[in-house]
Amino acid sequence: MTLAYTQGGEWLVWTTASEPNLALYAARDPSVLRIYQEDHVLNVVRSVPLKIDRVCEIVVRVEGELCDVFDGTEEIIAVVIQRPSVRLVSVRSQ
Repeated sequence: MTLAYTQGGEWLVWTTASEPNLALYAARDPSVLRIYQEDHVLNVVRSVPLKIDRVCEIVVRVEGELCDVFDGTEEIIAVVIQRPSVRLVSVRSQ
């Protein structure tokens, strides 16, 4: 996928987690658990229903196993850019 878009706009949303909400175990040592509390900035750069289109260029190329699902007639109705921002990380060893 290749995407070029204009940042900003009125559909910029900041979501804040009220408590830690993402737990991940370490691959090398599953007894180590990291718990993240994340905030997210969401930028809606294309939405057909909302009549938003700040996308300058978009190219989607499908190869391999996904070719069974995509036949080239699909329409992109929304593009949301998500930028996670982690504000708290806790590490526990079990």
